[in-house]
Order: sequence, then C-alpha cells, then structure tokens
Amino acid sequence: MDRIVSTSHAFKVITKEEMLDRLHESERWAAANSNGFIGLMSYVKTYLGNAGYDYSASFEVIRQLEADGKVEVYDHQGEGHERSVKAIRVLKPGEFRNRPLASLKALIKNEEQQ
Repeated sequence: MDRIVSTSHAFKVITKEEMLDRLHESERWAAANSNGFIGLMSYVKTYLGNAGYDYSASFEVIRQLEADGKVEVYDHQGEGHERSVKAIRVLKPGEFRNRPLASLKALIKNEEQQ
C-alpha cells in the first residue's frame, strides 16, 4: 500500500484546517475509547489513509502545524511497553511550542547574559 500511495496521484491532500479538525475528533475518541494518545503512524497511515489522504502530504501538513506551534509530535511510552512510539496531539491555546523560536529565544538570552 505504501508503494501504491507514493506513486499515485489519486489521493487527496489534507489542509491544515481539516487536519486540526480530524485531530480534535481523534483526541475525543482516544480519551473516551482508548488510552488517550494518538499514534502518529497509525493516525496517518490508517485513519487518514483510509479516508483517502496522501501519506506524504499528511506528514508535511503535520510538520507545518508543528512549526506553527499548533500540534506537538512527541514520544509516548505506554505502561508495560519497552519502546516508545511517536504520538501527536493538538496544543491548547497558550501552550504554543515552536522549537525553532524556542532555540532562538535561548540564543538571544545567552547573548544578553554575555
């Protein structure tokens, strides 16, 4: 399936707004029916893939949303599991996390202290 998706142009490209809407829905479902986290690969390849969305485009939109500080991709390790998996969550208002800007802030603070 991965090979077919990577060579086909028949799949839809998800927008940032659609991605956030679907992530909110998935978070509500995971909180009520699962262990509360959304596995990144499963979300993109199973959930979005089954809805007809292109994998590569979906990962790119996630990267953009992460850079915008709208979502966080993090390591989740379930209880009793030896390994962690990449997970995704929507950041709440005021929880802005933009790694490039955070790094820049640290550099500026360093310069001011010197």
